[in-house]
Amino acid sequence: MLLIAIIDWKHYIIPNSIIIVGYILGLALKAFINMDVFVNSIISSLGSVALLASILLLSNLFFKKETMGWGDVKLAGVIGLFLGFQNFLIALWMASVAGAIYGLMRRWRGMSHVAIDNPRLSAGQVQAEIDLKLPFGSFLAIASSVVLFNQETISEYIQSWLIYGQ
Repeated sequence: MLLIAIIDWKHYIIPNSIIIVGYILGLALKAFINMDVFVNSIISSLGSVALLASILLLSNLFFKKETMGWGDVKLAGVIGLFLGFQNFLIALWMASVAGAIYGLMRRWRGMSHVAIDNPRLSAGQVQAEIDLKLPFGSFLAIASSVVLFNQETISEYIQSWLIYGQ
């Protein structure tokens, strides 16, 4: 995941070769455990891909521009394979919050610098300067690693929250 985060951060791409290795490794490990785990992992992977593909297609349609890449969708499948669908949702939420905070900070910082440094730019030119790409796969990779290493704590917290809500 660290390799994916670094590559996506620098180049805005998640290489298929890394995704393929992730799928092969995940399927082999899950098949080694037992067939029930293997089947559940495949279903989680497919659910994760379907969810992120739906988000990608709907957001592209709504915003009328590319909002996310298909590498992020393929990465979601690997994450779903290893973590399961519930933990994928937690990682997706964490990545979305972190990405939104980062994007807002960059946009706010960009607006002030663009307006001050280039007072003669039109509103459209200022907006083009401010619209920055966000390497969402980096946030998703890091968030999924946090979830992986803290699954028990997160699960206990969710259970206590659900019990408290009753």
